[in-house]
Formats: sequence, structure tokens, C-alpha cells
Amino acid sequence: MSDKTVEILEQNKSVSITEDGSTVIIDSAALSVVSVGTQGPAGPNKLGGKNVTNDTVSDGDLLRYSSTSDVWEFTQEIDAGTY
Repeated sequence: MSDKTVEILEQNKSVSITEDGSTVIIDSAALSVVSVGTQGPAGPNKLGGKNVTNDTVSDGDLLRYSSTSDVWEFTQEIDAGTY
């Protein structure tokens, strides 16, 4: 059975790969970052044909539609209204 581990050390900017007792270390002198392109669906930030605000999302946020501003917005409170 093969024993493989990968260790990435941010403080040292190095990658260490160990497989079957052999270790390969790549340091920042030989390491480069490559962009792989768009992550996620490309296109406008719309949901149901309506824009989604560019506000910063916080932990616990919900997404609600505002008929006043005609956009989807992030919030932590929802007014359930009257039934």
C-alpha cells in the first residue's frame, strides 16, 4: 500500500510531498501560482433574472428579495409579514 502525504507550509512558502518514504520539497524559488480561470458559473450575478447586490457576505447571512430596490440582498433578519 502506498503512503502519500502532502504538506503545504504557508510560513515557509514550500510544498513537501512524501510517498513511500521518499520526500520531495519544492520551495518558493521553484514554485509559481497559475490561475486556472473562472471558478464557478460565469456570467452576471443574477438569480431569477434579478440582480444580487455586491455587498459583503457575513457569517449567518440569508438571501432575500427586496421588491423596494428590485434586487436580492444579504440580511440576518427576515420580516415574515402578516398572513
